[in-house]
Amino acid sequence: MKKLRVAYILNTTKPHNGATKAILRLTAHLKTMGVSPLYVLPDDQGICNELREQGDDVVVINYRPYIYPPLFTFKDYLLAPLRTLGRIYLCWKASRQLVPVLVREHVQLVHTNSSIINIGYRAALRLKLPHVFHIREYADLDFRMYYIPTPSLYHRWLRRSHTICITRGIQHHHDLDVPTAMAHSQVIYDGVLPHSESLPPLTDGSNGAPYFLFAGRVEPAKCLDYLLEGYAQYVHSSSLPLPLLVAGAHNVPSYLERIKSFLRTHQLESHVQLLGERPDILKLMEHARATIIPSAFEGFGFCMAEAMFQGCLVIGRNTAGTREQFDNGFQLQGQEIGFRFETPEQLAHCLSQVTSMPKEQYATLRERAFATVNQLYTSQASAKNVYDFYQKILT
Repeated sequence: MKKLRVAYILNTTKPHNGATKAILRLTAHLKTMGVSPLYVLPDDQGICNELREQGDDVVVINYRPYIYPPLFTFKDYLLAPLRTLGRIYLCWKASRQLVPVLVREHVQLVHTNSSIINIGYRAALRLKLPHVFHIREYADLDFRMYYIPTPSLYHRWLRRSHTICITRGIQHHHDLDVPTAMAHSQVIYDGVLPHSESLPPLTDGSNGAPYFLFAGRVEPAKCLDYLLEGYAQYVHSSSLPLPLLVAGAHNVPSYLERIKSFLRTHQLESHVQLLGERPDILKLMEHARATIIPSAFEGFGFCMAEAMFQGCLVIGRNTAGTREQFDNGFQLQGQEIGFRFETPEQLAHCLSQVTSMPKEQYATLRERAFATVNQLYTSQASAKNVYDFYQKILT
């Protein structure tokens, strides 16, 4: 089989980042289909050594997301112009450094794993190579990230590339579902886990006390504070409330302090455990009563599908990628595959329902959810769709 050499430009080397997990699971399957990956990383941390140890080709170039720097403090505002110019120069320099790498490695296609990185686009443009933007986020709505210099110019770059959007909602948000863009854009859902022949056995509460789980970074975009509003109502109206485990890195100190203050004010400290970043997320999901997804603009909802693969129910906010996954499940199964909420009051009601749900009803619901993700979001299906898209681009 003739090898297809593809350069993958990653936005981070953090191993628990959803985009990182998604691209590594994707390339693992693409290798079996004749793709030879070259990983381009912004630093030598995280997954860098792991990739090298397993024999993958890795290049490290210093670059940053091509977005305006975040503004949290007065100092950030003062330094914003200088930091913006610094990012522009750094990314320009990185794109120039990338060009000879692509030539030396005989790269045939460049695949950028996020819409906020532009060095792959610029280098591919210079060499007249096909380029793919893998768009995984509502950058502005979800993370308050703003493209340099303007969103309209960046969207022009997206339309000049080929694009993979991980949901229909993201494709629409970036105006890539219009006739002039559709020929170069395709919706391909993330491959979350390999296809499984059977649902994991029912374990929630069977081997110990059950709990609710939040799996995600503790930062404003993931809306843990919104979750806690509903959870507080649930705790204070329930005789035997289930505890809440929060598994995720604490990236924003001011936001973490806000969370801790809320816990103190609402007497929730004995009910909520802040676990920090955990490597055993799938095991936590397997034993949870339900995983809660409160994000307002979840791009796809990687942990939502992960939970369903583990046989864990999902209580999700009825927005963006979370809603699209619920809708896909309803279309396939003819019934809901989880619990939706739109307000903290509705979340509190969902928590109470799941707490007291009969075992038979719980088992039936988790089976519908598992059947959905096992059909739509397997790593094999995603890899085949991406590979077919590559062939379409190259021919």
